[in-house]
Amino acid sequence: MVRPCELGFGAKAEQYDARAQVQARVAGWTAEWLDPALAGLDALEFGAGTGLFTRYAARLHGRRLWATDVAEPMLEVGRRASLGCRWLEQDAWNPSLEGPFGALYTTSLLQWCPDPLDTLRKWRGLAEAGSRLLGAVFVAGTMREWESCEGALGQVAWRAEADWLVALEGSCWSLVRSEVASWVEYAESAREAARSWHGIGAVVSGGERRVGEFLRSMRRYQREWGGGRGVPCTWRVLRFEAEGR
Repeated sequence: MVRPCELGFGAKAEQYDARAQVQARVAGWTAEWLDPALAGLDALEFGAGTGLFTRYAARLHGRRLWATDVAEPMLEVGRRASLGCRWLEQDAWNPSLEGPFGALYTTSLLQWCPDPLDTLRKWRGLAEAGSRLLGAVFVAGTMREWESCEGALGQVAWRAEADWLVALEGSCWSLVRSEVASWVEYAESAREAARSWHGIGAVVSGGERRVGEFLRSMRRYQREWGGGRGVPCTWRVLRFEAEGR
């Protein structure tokens, strides 16, 4: 499993907001479930990046929201947005902050998680009883067109939504509600699709062999999936709300 710190998010921080339309859509969709009753509580966001979701949570929590990420350049862009919260570099898989927090948030991060059960247990340790965890994660079915291409370099082991719900229950979180959304976006060509992934830093650099494999897969992606609208890419996202028990 690839870790966020091994990707290129930090190097693309300055252009991230302009290119991360999918992540912005996920952030806005997840924010629909923000609970006004949590306003004013101490809150913690993991994988805040430049603040696509933070801008919504900060309206509830203000300076009592800690927005954290492993990539300092992403945090610096977020700080300049003047959202009124606090920004701190943190490894979401091994956080060093002390709780308790009344609300925890995360979007477009957990799909990179090497051990969901362990991570969610650590997050539960930062939360008080009855606290809320609101999040969204890309699940199996995401980028299915690309992954169908033999030799495609998959960087994420997409887990099914059921696996995530089991992990929540197994880590002392009780599910309150969940929902899955799926949609298809089109790029002009396979090359443009790849550029969009590179443009936000969601890639792992590799050697000459990996580059060659990637290019062969990209040509197959174009050949097998290209059409009048371009090449499709499916996105499938689980949003969930859970309560600490």
